[in-house]
Amino acid sequence: MATPVDEVLSQTRTWPREAVIELIHKLHAELEPSIAADIEQAWKEEALNRWRDLETGAVQGVPLEEVRRQMRALLGR
Repeated sequence: MATPVDEVLSQTRTWPREAVIELIHKLHAELEPSIAADIEQAWKEEALNRWRDLETGAVQGVPLEEVRRQMRALLGR
């Protein structure tokens, strides 16, 4: 007989990828709220640092078309 976990896992195989990711995030946040909050805060700080670097000119942005060209070259397409 399948366990509840096996049943849920089986059901999620038909879900859209985004729904499975959302479930994982919600379960993680419920089980480890302090860790989830720490991760969220770290990402906010990283985003602010990257924005600050762009605004101050410490780094230069790369146009989207250039990024696409580089990715195609890396992937051999």
